[in-house]
Amino acid sequence: VFHPQADVALLFTDGAPEGLPVAASLMGKRESFGIGFPKGSPGAVHGRFLGEMTIRHTGLRGYRERVYAWSIASEIPQRFASLGGLSGGAVIASAGHVVGIVQAESPRRGRFITARPETYQKMFEIAGVSVPVISEPASKAEISAANYGAIARELVTTLRVAKVLCN
Repeated sequence: VFHPQADVALLFTDGAPEGLPVAASLMGKRESFGIGFPKGSPGAVHGRFLGEMTIRHTGLRGYRERVYAWSIASEIPQRFASLGGLSGGAVIASAGHVVGIVQAESPRRGRFITARPETYQKMFEIAGVSVPVISEPASKAEISAANYGAIARELVTTLRVAKVLCN
């Protein structure tokens, strides 16, 4: 299911593991950890919140979308010159909530762009899916700059964050 005015889609699968907890909003969090498959291999990025901005999508469905911008503080592994392929990956706040979905990068500026929680909440509504939204910490151990690599590895190996290829 595609969002009509955002670069977000919802995939349905059979037999997937339990989804990650979803946040209702950014909730004042200023750090995030994007987990996915940059350049096709497992990886993660540590970001610091810069603010909201509007991006313009061109093409058949030309539209404008409010998004979050994050500066890149670090990435694992460090060999990537680009985060290309991280798109669609979960962006998790230190308390373990999903607070965004990676949409784009600006490597020259050291930034990545994510969908806002309000955007994917609307996506769930469009798809007719009921997803519980929580506002309290989702895990006992906080994700940090020191441990996000290990947590990303766990989420990838348990398929809670998985690589998706489209034809």
